[in-house]
Amino acid sequence: MSIGASVAHDTACQHAEGRGTELGTLEAVNVLMRDEGCACTDCDASTVQGH
Repeated sequence: MSIGASVAHDTACQHAEGRGTELGTLEAVNVLMRDEGCACTDCDASTVQGH
């Protein structure tokens, strides 16, 4: 993952850094569709993405 990449976390994820922005569903999907975007593999965000 490159510097400045976006990582989507579930709301309660302990790995979220606390300085992010809460996104709606469509906004989160847009983040995950970008090359520099990914889902956290330690919370439900990766399950939603289908991993």
